[in-house]
Amino acid sequence: MIEILDVTDQRIALYRSLRATPPQHRQESVFVAEGETAVRALLGSSLEIRSVFAVRSFFTSGRSPERLRAMAPDQLFTADKRVMSEIVGFRLHQGIMAIGVEPKQPLLDQLSLPIVALDGIVNSENVGAIVRNCAAFGVKSLLVQANGSSPYMRRAVRVSMGTIFATEVFHTESLPDVLSSIRATRNAAIIAAENVNSALSLSEYDFPRDFVLIIGSERYGVSRDVLEVCDLSLAIPINPRVSSINAAAASAVLLYAASLRAKS
Repeated sequence: MIEILDVTDQRIALYRSLRATPPQHRQESVFVAEGETAVRALLGSSLEIRSVFAVRSFFTSGRSPERLRAMAPDQLFTADKRVMSEIVGFRLHQGIMAIGVEPKQPLLDQLSLPIVALDGIVNSENVGAIVRNCAAFGVKSLLVQANGSSPYMRRAVRVSMGTIFATEVFHTESLPDVLSSIRATRNAAIIAAENVNSALSLSEYDFPRDFVLIIGSERYGVSRDVLEVCDLSLAIPINPRVSSINAAAASAVLLYAASLRAKS
């Protein structure tokens, strides 16, 4: 284990200035897991791990995961919280982080059904919450439109509580094309979570076994070109004085309803 005393130490360059995603992370396809829950989930996954950077007590508590104990000493870094906070650019509550490598994208026809698709969701905490909801209700696959936030952003990983590490993620530049392909090859229903005039009420709909559920952006909802390839739109019955609910909250309601069908 290596103790870091100098905030300019190049060995922890990937942890520097994490308020925004550093360009080096994109270039090397790496991500940050922040907090004990996310880091333990990463250590328990099959993903490649570059390093762990944490306060000394994480390494010496006696509860260290087996994979952590098997890592090379030059992959393990420690420092006090003051130094760590200076390095990352904000105050750390737990002082536990790790750098992981994004997994290779699966083939489209390898994705497990049902699937949740994110159409331009830009708030990374919403993305993380949706990923966690997917895990909670048994959805293992995620489609991500390129104009939205990646589920491997630091805040998304943290809010997902590390459930992203067991999720199949497929990034696409053209969500309509991908959706059309899934319908044609796998006979899955393409469903938009969108309160349009033609939408069915969730209370009147029984989910099929195989479907793709599309959650639209926080501001604009599901985009028009995506709606054009959908089989139907679903609306959650809510108080008419409220125009809509949060994207992550909507995903939880819809996926719970879908899970009830699966159990029946």
